[in-house]
Amino acid sequence: MVSFQQRIDITNSPEFIPKEHLSRLLDPSDIALYATLTNKFLIELKAYVDQDDDLSYCSVFEPLLEGYRITETERIELSLRKHGERATRGYRNRRGAKRYTYEKEFIILHLKKDEVTSLKPSFKEERFMLNLRAETLLSELQTEKEENYKLKGENQALKDYIQRLKDSNVTENRGGTIDEVKRTQTYYKLKELKGKTEAALWFVESYGLKIDKILLDGKNGKTILDFHESGHSYKNLSGEQREEVKKLVGLLDQYNISDDAYHELSMFYEGQVMRSYLIKECRENVDQITHIERTPGPHPGAQVSLQEGLNLLIRQEVQEKETENSTPNNHLKIRIGADGTLVSRVTNYIVLNLSMLGESSHKNYHTISVVEGSETYDTLKVSFSTLFGEINEQIDRYGNGNIPYLFNGQAYTIEYFLCGDMKILLILCGLKAANSEYACLYCISSRANRKNLQFGETHWEQKCKRRPLGKLGKYCQAHPPLLHIDLNHIMIDELHVLLRVGGILIRNLIMDAHRLDERASLLGRKKVTSAMDNLVAMIRSCGVAFKVWDTKDKSLGLDYTSCTGNQMKALFKLLPDKIRQSELISKPDLVANLWESFKAIYDLLSGPVLERSSTQTYFQKASVWMNKFVKLSKHLEGYDSVTPYMHILVYHVPRILREHGTLRWFSGQGLEKVNDDIKQTYHRKTNKRNAPEAALRCKRRKLVLKHHSRVPRKYTKRR
Repeated sequence: MVSFQQRIDITNSPEFIPKEHLSRLLDPSDIALYATLTNKFLIELKAYVDQDDDLSYCSVFEPLLEGYRITETERIELSLRKHGERATRGYRNRRGAKRYTYEKEFIILHLKKDEVTSLKPSFKEERFMLNLRAETLLSELQTEKEENYKLKGENQALKDYIQRLKDSNVTENRGGTIDEVKRTQTYYKLKELKGKTEAALWFVESYGLKIDKILLDGKNGKTILDFHESGHSYKNLSGEQREEVKKLVGLLDQYNISDDAYHELSMFYEGQVMRSYLIKECRENVDQITHIERTPGPHPGAQVSLQEGLNLLIRQEVQEKETENSTPNNHLKIRIGADGTLVSRVTNYIVLNLSMLGESSHKNYHTISVVEGSETYDTLKVSFSTLFGEINEQIDRYGNGNIPYLFNGQAYTIEYFLCGDMKILLILCGLKAANSEYACLYCISSRANRKNLQFGETHWEQKCKRRPLGKLGKYCQAHPPLLHIDLNHIMIDELHVLLRVGGILIRNLIMDAHRLDERASLLGRKKVTSAMDNLVAMIRSCGVAFKVWDTKDKSLGLDYTSCTGNQMKALFKLLPDKIRQSELISKPDLVANLWESFKAIYDLLSGPVLERSSTQTYFQKASVWMNKFVKLSKHLEGYDSVTPYMHILVYHVPRILREHGTLRWFSGQGLEKVNDDIKQTYHRKTNKRNAPEAALRCKRRKLVLKHHSRVPRKYTKRR
């Protein structure tokens, strides 16, 4: 007998049925039974029938009517199918507490007398034994199906891997031949050829043989690929010695210590530390675990497959849960983080990461692709076409939140969230820049409407006001979205909300100080301290390194130091009191109050998980702050421009807080730390030749060797 969490309530009297659920098309005298079916039961019923094409709704529904047998009719079959599809569709469109309420809603199925037969007691006993036998056989069949599904998944993974090797054309030489290139290029090409040859001839070891040397003939003579290993190589070390080398490799990667620095150290303390060649061999051995491909298109880049990235991410999650003696959640919320970073004066990287939703440590961010190029739609479309194609295929086939994933025999479902700053999110959604007319990511509010604060909390969240993502030519939609992720799963991060709004407030202070100094200069007043010097001194007194200088690139003619997240938090904490006490700032009380109000708002959206009732309090505080900001434009410059970040802060963050409780889960601090790591790797551990691949390999090694790192000692802070 099929087991469902929800039982069926049956009655033959219409007195116990609410009037709105009684059918007006059927004569009550023809009705034999009234079956109460909740939405939760209908969802489970549809999911069970969809597992096997040979099952019908009636055949699964009948054993659940204890004491009765029904005749399989087209009317019952169509009714159960229609309500099952309706309940499943409605469940997918709801989130949080709305799902719980929706599951309890019910419909009444009317069963006519000619469709129902009552069973005698002897039939009931016989049916019980048959159901017991059927349940045993069903359990065995389910076990076989799971084993078969596991084998199919492994076979498909191997097929995909082979296809990726074919598509990447790993054996093809790019550039000149060995006879045409110089000495340095010859070294790199032979090294690459040796690695590809060793990978291609992997089956040799299955015959009990090893490759010693391969003789190749070219125009300039014979070339020998030597695979001979010396007695002191890494592969000849014992298990304990290998573990020690791996610990050291992980330490060197963690702090981005270059090979040259370690080589000098090993030569200086010869015999006391491991030789550098063991480090290099161990690193090459660890790198063989990860298959890294070149990204499509003309831009230099490297990537791992989505399958490999998810496997390592889920393995890490399972291991952490086992360490904590807890069971991992079968529904995985995975955050896709994209960001650009300037690694040198002329080189820009685009980095793509995977992480669990709510993960704060950058050490648990899994970098799956690094591309050297500018943050443009065309670059992202071409360079990430393989990875984006895999993600879109999963979403289109199963729906975001219902993507099945099998790992080590355990079935999971995946739900993707897209996170990043405003620039990268607008590009991925195919929208124009943040200074366009309809720059809001979530709705169709224009630049002028962003200043209108007469709307309610849910005005811009209405269906007619939501952005129709993908409609080209409408509301600044310049290109099709690169990822098929709906707007409810695209999140701005709280770090850039802090940085961008804080940057506007600092810019306005600089504009005010500049205006006061210009006025004093025109009137011929001589001051001991200028307003600009006073502002810079105030900001520096908060422990923030800050400077303002002249430039021709800005409309104001001035540029200033950009603050980090921690520096901005320090300013919001300490600067308001200093502004109130200053005599060289216009409207000091109003400006200081504006800074304090924003700090209170930021503490709400980035703090612990809020109750649903607290989102109304947040909206009230945010709208009051926005009103203060706009009203200041009557007295000071710069307060008349309401940016998309500010609009989202007031009208769209409340929805995120209602659904998730906090914006901290979507913070970009981990992404920024990953960017800093890659920047250090670029300058310290690469020779600028194929640097994206070197950076990606270093990030993957850190994840693979993570368990070899030292466990920090516990520290209790003394008060």
